[in-house]
Amino acid sequence: KKMEYKLNVNITTEDFKAFNFDYIFRKNKLYVFMFVVLFIPFFLILGTEILTFKNWARFISNILPLIILLILYIFYFTVFFPKKLKKIYNSDKLMQENQELTLTETGITEKTSRSFCNYYLDDIRKVIIGKKVISIYIAAYKALVIPRHCFSSKDEGTKIEEFIKTYYMKKK
Repeated sequence: KKMEYKLNVNITTEDFKAFNFDYIFRKNKLYVFMFVVLFIPFFLILGTEILTFKNWARFISNILPLIILLILYIFYFTVFFPKKLKKIYNSDKLMQENQELTLTETGITEKTSRSFCNYYLDDIRKVIIGKKVISIYIAAYKALVIPRHCFSSKDEGTKIEEFIKTYYMKKK
């Protein structure tokens, strides 16, 4: 008996943001970058300043650039980047359309009012299972996004997630 799941998918701005944040923060390179650029210098300077403390003016002048860098980094990921993602989402009318995804053991069919596409198992490059969305990558920077709010129940979500893990995730 052939297994099949049909999903009506409606990707919202929040789903698109979740998809992008899952992609970015899943990469270990980002954490290494943050550690090297922000935390190592911060703790080295902080440790040096504590050990050789002479006055508050010097202490603050040495720590301030790193604090500003940290604030800018936080600002980028909480304000600028989400605004940019919203602009990208609003420009993509196809992404905003309702999609019907049919998940089978041999691949995925995607239907919208404008398009129809079959993706085979060989087309699936990777899968990211996030808290808000499941992303099935069919190219390096293109994915089929399944928001969790599209599942009719938590039980259906669990079954589909297990199905995706079984058939679509590459064995290493």
